Amino acid sequence: MATAIQGMLKKIGVEFKPTFIPSGTFFGNYASGADMATGKFDIAGYTTGFYRILTQTLLCSTVISAQNQGGDNNYHVCDPAMDKLSAAVNASVDPAVRKTAVDALQQYQYDNALLIPIYARANIMGYVDRFVLPPTSVLAV
Repeated sequence: MATAIQGMLKKIGVEFKPTFIPSGTFFGNYASGADMATGKFDIAGYTTGFYRILTQTLLCSTVISAQNQGGDNNYHVCDPAMDKLSAAVNASVDPAVRKTAVDALQQYQYDNALLIPIYARANIMGYVDRFVLPPTSVLAV
């Protein structure tokens, strides 16, 4: 994958020198000095498990830093315009309104190349229908 991306980037004048890092070093927490959390990269390529619209993980308020070590924006992307588009997605529960807002957000992310999805990793999930939660307690009034 890295070789293919290296060739693609070369065509547009970007020199890409892949560095392969153990996952614990790359994905660790801020306090441990992990590459992803501390932003020790110009371009990061890895597989993710998210398949949701990125409305919360790319907010300015969630950028991980020394002051916000609990943040989850490891991409270190802070774009006020995207914050506004994300807020529009979450401003309504109406599916038609949300779809329009999601379309605008995704178009913005695409137009600005904030993320470049390469492939979607297959996630296999299963469930059993025989699992029953215990009944909840009801207080008599």
